[in-house]
Amino acid sequence: RRFESSRAHQITIIDWIIEMQEKLIAKKIKKSATLMFAFLFCSSGWSMPSEFQAIYNAQLKQVDGQVMMTLKKEQDNLYSYEIITRPSGFWRIIIDGSIWEKSTFNLENGVVRSKTYELKDTIRSKPRQSSATFDWDNLLLSGYYKDRKFELPLNRDVIDRVVLQIAIIHNNQQGINSTEHYILDRDKVKRVQINKKKSVNIRVPFGQFEAIEIEHVSEGSDSINSLWLAPELGYIPVKLTQKKDGKTIFSASLSQLTH
Repeated sequence: RRFESSRAHQITIIDWIIEMQEKLIAKKIKKSATLMFAFLFCSSGWSMPSEFQAIYNAQLKQVDGQVMMTLKKEQDNLYSYEIITRPSGFWRIIIDGSIWEKSTFNLENGVVRSKTYELKDTIRSKPRQSSATFDWDNLLLSGYYKDRKFELPLNRDVIDRVVLQIAIIHNNQQGINSTEHYILDRDKVKRVQINKKKSVNIRVPFGQFEAIEIEHVSEGSDSINSLWLAPELGYIPVKLTQKKDGKTIFSASLSQLTH
């Protein structure tokens, strides 16, 4: 019996060692994949990253949701960036619809330039749509927001709200300390103040990362938007928040990443 007890104890220890080794191997594989992704993202200067899809667990006030961001290369020097926000879990039964935004853009002399922007919001009680075209040859920005058409001069490097995220990633990847951008907000052009804050260690469902906090605020707005960029992931955001009157009204944490 003593022999059997000792043998059983040895087997338990061996099982524990094997389990720890498997966890260590899995961790190393994930780390290697992460480093490979960062290499693909940052190599060749800023030639744009490989295509990727990032999924975030989100919360808007008390509602659980999901945010999916997808970057695709459409053709030479033309890319699309799509963001879909929708309720998840139990809330899908109560709240129907989603917020869909998609932009196309390219890179001109190291500057990210919007080409088109589209919005379809079916979550609200009154759905809204928007579309915009950035005509850089004729320096004209035209489109509509809801039932309002607009035509605006392109007299500065104006981008849309979706491409703003790409521009912030680009500036940090290149070490450019940009303090402002001009974006199309509905049917007006607004100045956005950018504030780069300190790096912090942050844990999200996808893992733990050292991340740089970037804060941006649109003129005339009392909302503060923040995103935490992880250099290890090629500066893809691992967390996003929006605060109003000191309270967090929206947050999203990275849970999945494929490329």
